[in-house]
Amino acid sequence: APVEAPVKEEFKLSPEEMQAILKLREARTESILTSEGGGDRNQAIYGFRGADSRSMERLQKAFDCKRLPLTVSYRCPKVVVQFAKVLVPDFEAAPTAPDGTYLVCNTGEMLRRAQPGDFILSRLNAPLLPVCVDLVREGKHARVEGRDIGQVLSNLIRRLARLTDGDDSVEALLDAADSWSESALARAKDEHRASAIRDQAYCVKALAEDMGSVPELLTRIDTLFVDTLGASDTIMCSTVHKAKGLEAKRVFILVDSFCGHWSAQGVSEESNIKYVAITRAQSELVWVNPTAKSRLPIPEEKKP
Repeated sequence: APVEAPVKEEFKLSPEEMQAILKLREARTESILTSEGGGDRNQAIYGFRGADSRSMERLQKAFDCKRLPLTVSYRCPKVVVQFAKVLVPDFEAAPTAPDGTYLVCNTGEMLRRAQPGDFILSRLNAPLLPVCVDLVREGKHARVEGRDIGQVLSNLIRRLARLTDGDDSVEALLDAADSWSESALARAKDEHRASAIRDQAYCVKALAEDMGSVPELLTRIDTLFVDTLGASDTIMCSTVHKAKGLEAKRVFILVDSFCGHWSAQGVSEESNIKYVAITRAQSELVWVNPTAKSRLPIPEEKKP
């Protein structure tokens, strides 16, 4: 007989987990899953960890589930929903949603406008670092989300420093970083790994700007990288992956850090990452440095 099961807000399955569940289907389908499941295929952004972005569709088909989509947003204002609908057409604003606002600006304007409590979102870590450093120079309290990211970079820098024959200058470190990245890219087995290597190498170079020695650089990393969890007294510079599940009144999106254009519908990880970025905004969405190549659905009079 059918049984009830708890429904999670969302879950993502790796290919191995998916296969394990499908094996259970052979025994007694109706006792496992009947008509309901939880998940949002448009927020599946962890393919690099082995998650299957189409796990919900596969479960629905395997167990003949009824799909009960939750398409109404009670977080986002109407203008944010309009942008998100370009990627996810069935996304809707709640009847009580405020209008919200959006802006288009360049990097300089973003640095002037950004205030504690705001998010600055990027596809990768590297573009966030010069932004965060510039905000700190402006006297603003800004940090990069993810102490674990800082630890990875610190460990990398310590490894590179061991290749410089005792020279703790930044110049020697950057030479070692170039050699490391060239060798590591040659050994990279897939594009995910190659992208991570390029990101780390760029992060080291961005963080090393104006630094005189390796100890100074390590101190900067320890200061900049924290786990803010959306603290209201900090401008949070974050990748979309780190910001997933969080929200802010105002969100700046570094448009040129993302892959491809912003008008492509269909379930793909890159489209999902853009969708998650857009839907972090509770009140105001700010597009930073969009270009014609971005294909943002913005009226011409609003473009810089």
